[in-house]
Amino acid sequence: MKKKLTDIIIRSVLLALFVAVCVFVFRLDLVVTAIAAVVFYIVVLDLGGFVFTRRIWPQIVLRSLPKVAPKKGRKIALKVTPVMLEADMMRAVFAGCEFILYYDAPAKTTYQVTMWLPFLKMLDRPFVVVARQADSAKELRDLGINAIYLKSITDVDQALSGQRLKAVFYVNNGMRNMHMVRYNDKLHIQMLHGESDKPTSFNPVCKMYDILYVSGQLAIDRYHNNGVFIDDRQFRIVSRPQVGALSAAYRPGDAIDTVLYAPTWSGVYADQNLSSMPRAIEIVDRLMEAGFRVIFRPHPLSYKSTEDSAIIDAIADRMVAANAASDRPGAASGHLISNHERFQGLLPAANDCIDAAQFMISDVTSLVGDWLYTKKPFAVIDPTDDQAVFERDNALVRPAYYLDSALTQLPAVIDAVRNGDRLFARRVEWRAYALGVEDEQSPVDMFVSTTLDLLDNFDKQAFQRQLLEENQHRLSGRPALAGAAQ
Repeated sequence: MKKKLTDIIIRSVLLALFVAVCVFVFRLDLVVTAIAAVVFYIVVLDLGGFVFTRRIWPQIVLRSLPKVAPKKGRKIALKVTPVMLEADMMRAVFAGCEFILYYDAPAKTTYQVTMWLPFLKMLDRPFVVVARQADSAKELRDLGINAIYLKSITDVDQALSGQRLKAVFYVNNGMRNMHMVRYNDKLHIQMLHGESDKPTSFNPVCKMYDILYVSGQLAIDRYHNNGVFIDDRQFRIVSRPQVGALSAAYRPGDAIDTVLYAPTWSGVYADQNLSSMPRAIEIVDRLMEAGFRVIFRPHPLSYKSTEDSAIIDAIADRMVAANAASDRPGAASGHLISNHERFQGLLPAANDCIDAAQFMISDVTSLVGDWLYTKKPFAVIDPTDDQAVFERDNALVRPAYYLDSALTQLPAVIDAVRNGDRLFARRVEWRAYALGVEDEQSPVDMFVSTTLDLLDNFDKQAFQRQLLEENQHRLSGRPALAGAAQ
């Protein structure tokens, strides 16, 4: 009521001033002044006031935003804060985009996004990054990535209303992924953020996506061997574009001076805990005593564990002391922890560590698959101390040297890699099986060409109808239709 009274007073004052100007300045007669006053009130005070209130002007501004939608190959440069955008604003941000990179995970996991961004940009198609958690959205923006924060399922609906997005790419199996997957008119592509023999790499939840990106045939077999039955035509072998810049020039007989120790983290569930972190201090000590330069790369999530953080600090102390007592005191040539402040932040990325080392010791982790691309020797630690079961359940360890949890075999393994490297031929064979590439093939080209083909040519509705018809024929006991979609 008070607001309305104020509005009436303001309009009355403005109208009185207008009449005074007409009479005393322009000396108009009363009839003309009355007509002018009516026009002034309707056009300026009534309609104009309505336009310049929040009822109209935001729509005028927002409807102009699609005109500055990204040109081909550019992301929208509109900066946002981790607060909810108005519905019209959200729709404006998505206008002109061809696909979404969708991310639902807490802070300290943005590597899941950053590992894919360079290759999605190579597609030369406009897209937007969507984050579903405020802290991770802020973390992405701090990295210079214009991530749009959508808090609720309602916000997702408002943002996508009326949009012509073709596809959504996912980097994990976050709980809120289902908020987006329910849009059946979009092509949903799960890329994950690495492959290993852990249960996360054959999660039955992956059935809900239209297409699954995998590195090689090994990943497809892993799903099937673990009872997760997904039609083979839903897989796309794209190798690992992240390894495309790594050197694969290693040959047996090359010097083995630097070892990368890369344990995994403890995981969320008991069946995911394959970490050697509880023995990391002992492992690093033994490697340094064996004469190696040691690069220690703990899993990023290990820093969120109080126990693991204490272990990392203890290893840092040992490395600093060992460097000071050696003839290579600087971190650049001595022992170091990857991307650690006490070692000048050197070797921040996994690929930096892989290129700097000639031998790796690891747990069951996605880094094993990336390392396999280089053809260099590696060993995997078995926390169960049952080699037969360990190699049966974890395919990627079969081309690796075996180490039990006490590192009993370490002296023999070091001797083997320095003298002939008897597993070299096996690694080359498994490289093609796990990563889908021969020497002359480019992992980056495989990813780009496969993705562009999906965006331009894949008919989701026809594909779904074909799968449905085949299943109906199979259930009825009749033979499947000929000419199945490939």
